[in-house]
Amino acid sequence: MEDNSFGTNEFLEFCDLLGAEPYLSLNFGRGTIKKARDRVEYVNSSNDSPMANLRRLNGRSEPWKVKFWGMGNETWGCGGNMTPEHFSYVYKQFSTFCPGEFKILSGGTTDDLNWTEAVMKTTNKNSDLIQGYSYRYYTICNYWTKKGAAINFDESEWFNTMQKTAVVDENLNQHSATMYRYDPEKKIALVADE
Repeated sequence: MEDNSFGTNEFLEFCDLLGAEPYLSLNFGRGTIKKARDRVEYVNSSNDSPMANLRRLNGRSEPWKVKFWGMGNETWGCGGNMTPEHFSYVYKQFSTFCPGEFKILSGGTTDDLNWTEAVMKTTNKNSDLIQGYSYRYYTICNYWTKKGAAINFDESEWFNTMQKTAVVDENLNQHSATMYRYDPEKKIALVADE
């Protein structure tokens, strides 16, 4: 049973130990703008403020200065079942009130170009609100409810997985082309994060 003992502090300390650049996500589905802003302040602020002081009380005097912030997570499904148009509206609100150096808009899945089209159409005009767009692709051996074994898979499952993985390049090219129609200067990065 997960007891949540490995939280934000532990994750960021682990990243420090590894020399890895952390990437944190802000919850749009169950979270609020205030909770998201508080999380950014807790992690990145050096001010004398309630959240920075709580971080100090929890044993970390200096801010971590996390650069990469995922804005929302799978908002098309378990993160809120939002339409791309509604998500764009919510994204702009969160992004306006949550300071961050590199904000990554939670994209659609696989070949959902409608999602990419809709969110790029409404968010790219504000370069201070979006620096990255996330791309997700899940290589499922069989189908979502019977994904296949992580180990002890047979040869046909291995070939099926490799065949499904081969579409990633085409998907990335399609999403990039859609993004570039709205961002011809290519200021917004395409980030493959899952």
